[in-house]
Amino acid sequence: MNFKILDKLKKIRESLLWQNSIRFFLQPIYDLFWKYIINFQGRIFFIFFYSYKKIDKNFDLNLIKNDKIIIYDDTGFKNIANVIFENIKKKHLIKNSYEKLNLGNYTSGDNKYKSGLNAYVDDLFDLLDDQIKEEIVKFAINHKVYLSASKYLGVLPVIAKINVMHNIENKSKTPRASMLWHKDDFGYKSLDLFLAISDINKDNGPLEFVKKKNPLGIFYKIKSNLDNPKPGQRNKIQNSQFSEYFKDNDIDRLIGKSGTGLLIDSFSVYHRGGNCNLTNRIVLRISYQTPDSYTLSKINKNTFSQYLTNNKIDNFINKYSLTKRYIFDYSKYLLKFYRIFHYRA
Repeated sequence: MNFKILDKLKKIRESLLWQNSIRFFLQPIYDLFWKYIINFQGRIFFIFFYSYKKIDKNFDLNLIKNDKIIIYDDTGFKNIANVIFENIKKKHLIKNSYEKLNLGNYTSGDNKYKSGLNAYVDDLFDLLDDQIKEEIVKFAINHKVYLSASKYLGVLPVIAKINVMHNIENKSKTPRASMLWHKDDFGYKSLDLFLAISDINKDNGPLEFVKKKNPLGIFYKIKSNLDNPKPGQRNKIQNSQFSEYFKDNDIDRLIGKSGTGLLIDSFSVYHRGGNCNLTNRIVLRISYQTPDSYTLSKINKNTFSQYLTNNKIDNFINKYSLTKRYIFDYSKYLLKFYRIFHYRA
């Protein structure tokens, strides 16, 4: 009897009725709850300090009614990309990173698909000069991309993570981990900046993403066909399975010169990247999230606070965006809520 009930529930969650119920009933109500209850402080800050500010149309996702946009020609993007690239060259970080990744003993937490002989990506952010790291943090909270994130989320964002990712050639030629299609299931809504530090072409692992906005956002889920996936493979979709839902003309790519940027809601948009065929790539990633995200619950509030101390900044908006955490971590319960109501494609 229980199996019959579960089977019926599964069929309901795969039905058009369920899809429309989420889109026209659950999602609009939850969106208000998320902004005005869960993120009340961030919403108030946004209303009083940012809602009236005019946004550059090239950064306005609400204008195009989408959750991703590529920006090809922005002076701020180009400047920070050049600063990072020059510091990487000065400290010979690429050569050192190559050697580290190719030793066979590189570890990436419990993700065996990015460790050992499977290693293919290294984060260089902590190896940059302190002055450069401070410039990146300053860029993250002062550049117009911050206003873009605020407008898209409808609440004041919090910096969840900053990475300078160095990807090397995928020698095994087998896609794995973030090379496979996935969404970053860490919360309800986010906005990430992926900024090309090195030039990116079709051969050095461009970030690929579904072009059309999915109206269900986080509530849309393609069930993975991977058997018993381990950390690093969970919720990942094999390319052959993904092609049953989206064709080549449904996909776009972050390809361009250094300084080309992509703004994308990584919680809602299926994407993949880092599968370098011939050459390496370097990408800056800045993730704008909210305190209820699972990512932020695992990050120490002092991660970026040193910037405030060094620059003697007493701006409560900047403090919020760099240090805000909730005392009680209920992110895992919110994730369970989203999963319960997923529309299963």
